[in-house]
Amino acid sequence: MKHVATFCFIIILLLSSATVYAQIPRSISYQGVLSDASGNLIPNGNHQLTLKLYTIATGSTAIYTEVQTVPVVKGVFNAIIGSVTAIPLTIAFDRAYFLGVSVDGGTELSPRTALVSAPYALRASYADVAGSVVGGSGGTAGVASLNALLGDVVLVGGGSTTINKDVATKKITISSSGGAGASGVQGIQNTDGSITVLNASGPVATVGVTNGSIGTQKITDSSVTAIKIAPGVIPTQLPPSGPANGDLIGSYPNPNVAKIRNFNVSVNVPQNSQALIWNAGNNSWEPTNVTISLPFVQSDNSSSPSMSITNTNGSVGIKGTGLNGVWGFSTDNNGKGVYGSSGNIGVYGLAGNIGPNPTVSSGIGVFGTTDVAIGVVGTSSAGDGVQGLSTLTNGYGVHGISSTGTSAAGVYGESATGYGVKAGYTGNSTSGTSLYIDNGFIKVGGNSKTAYVHTAGAANIIANSPWVTFLNYPGMLQTDIVIVTHQLVTASLKKNLGGNVFDGIGYGVQWNGTVNRWEIFLEDQATNIPNGERFNVLIIRQ
Repeated sequence: MKHVATFCFIIILLLSSATVYAQIPRSISYQGVLSDASGNLIPNGNHQLTLKLYTIATGSTAIYTEVQTVPVVKGVFNAIIGSVTAIPLTIAFDRAYFLGVSVDGGTELSPRTALVSAPYALRASYADVAGSVVGGSGGTAGVASLNALLGDVVLVGGGSTTINKDVATKKITISSSGGAGASGVQGIQNTDGSITVLNASGPVATVGVTNGSIGTQKITDSSVTAIKIAPGVIPTQLPPSGPANGDLIGSYPNPNVAKIRNFNVSVNVPQNSQALIWNAGNNSWEPTNVTISLPFVQSDNSSSPSMSITNTNGSVGIKGTGLNGVWGFSTDNNGKGVYGSSGNIGVYGLAGNIGPNPTVSSGIGVFGTTDVAIGVVGTSSAGDGVQGLSTLTNGYGVHGISSTGTSAAGVYGESATGYGVKAGYTGNSTSGTSLYIDNGFIKVGGNSKTAYVHTAGAANIIANSPWVTFLNYPGMLQTDIVIVTHQLVTASLKKNLGGNVFDGIGYGVQWNGTVNRWEIFLEDQATNIPNGERFNVLIIRQ
């Protein structure tokens, strides 16, 4: 292992007074001779030195570490401690320090080397006295200079300024008193918010005018002259005078409006709720009652309603009177001719007058026509979606026509808990017809059908009574009217059954109160109902 066999070192710590302290280099020159364990000089070349400073000769932790590579010639090296890693100011060289050295990453050599002073550097001990003057330790602090003056300096007060000294407390007091302005400007303050002040206590303050703070009370009368106003900002004369022109007539300062954009305004005095409306016949703007001129024809292309009317009084939003009270037309396949949404009645139509003696013989309360969409839609959260009333002999309460499409509906009603479509007639007359179907069929659709095909099978033929098959539809009641007709099955099934098994055998429908359900049974109670046999079922609820 390489180690330092012979040491020849010179440690120079330059110290000076506080006035030139920043110029003193914080570095130490360190020299030595490197040899191996046998005393042979190590080969020439670059070698790595690890240099550490300690406060004690052995143990402890280094307060400074520096690693640098130095050239070695015939064993001799020279290192400047602090040239790679600066020696911090916290190492004040005011006590004993010890240097530890490691060569090429080896173990630190022992013993450590104590740093000592050069003979003339002992004079630097006087710097401790200078430090006490600067730092004020020990109660011996002093003033080196006053405003660049050295030696005895005399303070003299001028004007209303007095200077007093207190020998006991070693204080000098400077005060000013007397006439106006003797104390000088101490700061700038603003009490009404009209100005802004930055750095009010100085030494340099910035004062600005707050926006909108200059009003009539801030400007002295007659202080603003015409030369200070840009041309065109105000009329050349205030208040303006002379004849008016353009859309105004008369003279300033009180002219009248005679035109709007050079079009005449009527001299008629407007009444309450009237507005100026252009009358092309008179070529003038005239006071007119605000109404919608009829016939009113307008088109729109908007996702929002073209017209929305809300009556917050709970009365009628739109009322139509005439041959067609309210008429709606939609050209969109998914559109709605007339759409009403209400907490009570979505769409209400009345044809003729209410009473026993109608004035006309025919009419339609609500009429909707569509090619493929919906003629009339009424939505209500509590009342009737669509209500049509006709007191006429040949009238219709609700009349819906669908011209095309096998699934289109002239009148379509849907209700969560009430009636999808409810038909009735007014009064106590027994001659009225609640529901009239002209040249058409009644078709029942949906998941819970009131008319459907019942197929007998293992799931509904009673095992110990195979001549009985029971129905299964939601919410069946004993008061329901159940109508059943036998539907012959396919020809192949008929062949397997040996023909119509019901030839000469009657069948019927009964309510089984034990299990609360409707059942279809064969009257002979001997012939079994085959699997796959079908029955047409119609349920009418009272």
